[in-house]
Order: sequence, then structure tokens, then C-alpha cells
Amino acid sequence: MGITAKAAENLAVIVAVALLLLAALFAKVLIGNMAKIAAAVLLVAAAVFVWTQRASLQDCADKVKAEAQSAIGGKAECKVSGLKFTVDLDDR
Repeated sequence: MGITAKAAENLAVIVAVALLLLAALFAKVLIGNMAKIAAAVLLVAAAVFVWTQRASLQDCADKVKAEAQSAIGGKAECKVSGLKFTVDLDDR
């Protein structure tokens, strides 16, 4: 079972928004100012990270699609979040 590039992009948007909402909630609930600041910074950084990876997911999907159209079988390599992985095009 796989996930489409569009679904992954939508999921990234949902996760980024959820992290920002969680940052706002933590800022409201946590007692100490330093704890509020630290939690907010970490959650906003996580949201930015997820948001920026959307482009990598789209690039990967485009690369796999191009490889699948130009080759008979084979493999396509992608790099997302610093992790390199191989998509086996023979499993279509």
C-alpha cells in the first residue's frame, strides 16, 4: 500500500498546521516562560521542517514518474529529509 504525492503533500500541510496549533496550546498551558518559549520554538521548527519537505516529496514523485515513463523497469533514487531511498519501478 502506497501513498500518492498529493496525499503526502496534504498530510504535510495537516501536520504543519497541527504542530503550530500545538505550539499555541503549549504557550497557553505551560507555566514557566522559558518552558513556553522552548516548546514554541521546538514545535514551530518541527512545523517548518515538515512544510519544507513538501517540495522534496514532489521532486521525488516527479523523478519517479519520469524514470517510469522513460525506462522499462529499473529503479529511481530519491532523497527526502536527508534520507536516500530507492523506488523499485519493477513493482508496478
